[in-house]
Amino acid sequence: MSFRVAAAIALAAAAAQAEAPRRIIEVASFHVPAAKLGQVPAAQQRLYQSLSKYPGFIEGRSFQSVGDPTSFLDYAVWDTLEHSEGAEQQAFKDPEIAASYFTLMDRVPFYGHSAALDDSAACSQPALADGEVLALNIVAAKREQSAQMAEAGPAFMAAQRTAAHAKYSEVSRFVEYPEFFLTFAQYPSVEAAKSAPRMLAGEKSAARFFGSVGMVPVSDLFKQVRAAAPRCSRPQ
Repeated sequence: MSFRVAAAIALAAAAAQAEAPRRIIEVASFHVPAAKLGQVPAAQQRLYQSLSKYPGFIEGRSFQSVGDPTSFLDYAVWDTLEHSEGAEQQAFKDPEIAASYFTLMDRVPFYGHSAALDDSAACSQPALADGEVLALNIVAAKREQSAQMAEAGPAFMAAQRTAAHAKYSEVSRFVEYPEFFLTFAQYPSVEAAKSAPRMLAGEKSAARFFGSVGMVPVSDLFKQVRAAAPRCSRPQ
């Protein structure tokens, strides 16, 4: 093989890799009746014991609402959309997941797959320390304003870190529903998360982002209740 041909192949492979998301985020917002809350911890343990064996699984976290203990959110990271979708089909046949976990849910307000707009690396989110919380929003753009929201998203997340002192923040866009976005901000305390809107009030990027919002299916503060050991190094 000539050097020129080898170089062309290498450049094509690099371009293809650059175009593909470095990770896919699978998000499920769901509700568990109060009478079944005691079954959740053991079911989540079995969930991640199974998922950790699935092809393409990178990491997973389960969160519980700070204000409503019956509201949960699962956040799983996969190397490709194909692996994530394959895992979804496999999970419905997996007795360790379908029979013990899915049966606890009585509502699933939102489910989807997203890719970070800044294409950040897998396991880029720091581990949550005691007392830290996640401020998470799933929002839909107004008609014909998805592009503005996508453009404003990374700057808005940067403002979360600089102006509102978030430990980590990112915005991702859903693959199935490109008008929907996921914002993920990690704060040192509930008080810090609740004060963030006031601290962001003068930020133009926040105004541009939320000015494009037409619907908010999920908006809450969450604490982490379960996590699977990641298959990569996570910042502290």
